[in-house]
Amino acid sequence: MISLMTNPFSPRERICRSIYWLYSIFVSIILAFINSLIIFNPEAQKSIFISSLGIIIICIGLYVLFVTAIKRLHDLDASGWWITLLYLFP
Repeated sequence: MISLMTNPFSPRERICRSIYWLYSIFVSIILAFINSLIIFNPEAQKSIFISSLGIIIICIGLYVLFVTAIKRLHDLDASGWWITLLYLFP
């Protein structure tokens, strides 16, 4: 049975392909929405608090995407360290 209740902040689990895509698409949509709110809202650009909050949320989202990729590698019986090659040598 596929469970969506995996911890999105822990890289010590395994996830199947469908959960990987679900997490990736969901987090990417949220990040795009937050990014568009910051870029296209002149009041948000002037506010240090809103910009800082947006940057923090984007960093958390990127971390979740990174951990999700590590979990997918674990499901493929590969080490999570292989993800560093993706980020170092795209």
